[in-house]
Amino acid sequence: MIEFHGVTKKFGSTNVLNDLTIHVKRGSTVALLGLSGSGKTTALKLVCGLHFPDTGTVSINGTPLTRDILPELRKDIGYVIQDGGLFPHLTVYQNLALVGREAQIPDEAIRSRVNELADMTKISKSTMTRYPREISGGQRQRVGIMRALFLNPSMLLLDEPFGALDPITRSSLQEDLRALCREMGKTVLMVTHDIYEAGYMADTILLLNQGRIAQAGSLRDLMLNPANEFVQLFTNSQRHIGIEA
Repeated sequence: MIEFHGVTKKFGSTNVLNDLTIHVKRGSTVALLGLSGSGKTTALKLVCGLHFPDTGTVSINGTPLTRDILPELRKDIGYVIQDGGLFPHLTVYQNLALVGREAQIPDEAIRSRVNELADMTKISKSTMTRYPREISGGQRQRVGIMRALFLNPSMLLLDEPFGALDPITRSSLQEDLRALCREMGKTVLMVTHDIYEAGYMADTILLLNQGRIAQAGSLRDLMLNPANEFVQLFTNSQRHIGIEA
């Protein structure tokens, strides 16, 4: 579904991605894990054409990504960023309806889809008349997910979607989004700094270091069989703290 073949991306003189090869199978969830600056978000932006590789190719469903196919491709990609990324001057409903109107969906069908997505994401319909500043961080994130799912895309890109939330809200949203993605068969590429979040949400973790894959595998693989010193340092830095009685 999503493939990187020998992708390199530079910004100025800095190599952000270095000969990166990734395969995300249809219906699977892959987490890009790593330190800040490791290339995670850049890789995500390459998938939806916000950046293009300097060398190598990014392919969607076997077709190399080009500017010509971007308008049609983007209808099949939902993008969720931290805190929802909502327009502050629009109500929740208007934020959602904007997607439908851009796709020339009739108003009645837009209302029906909003109601359907509200049920899916456990958002009260009374929230629809409020502005983003008038709802909680968890609600904004759920609305961001609603917006990403509006056109029923086959692919979801998640860029630190839980990063600004308190632990209880974060856990609840992780559980709901994980269940939704699996139930709907979405192909998901997500970015996170949190190894335990990656292990819970994803089928495969790709730990990046300086734009390269340091190790690929499950949470258990990374924790018990680190491939190198960097992987061991990264996993040790996120270990749970034991508390003695």
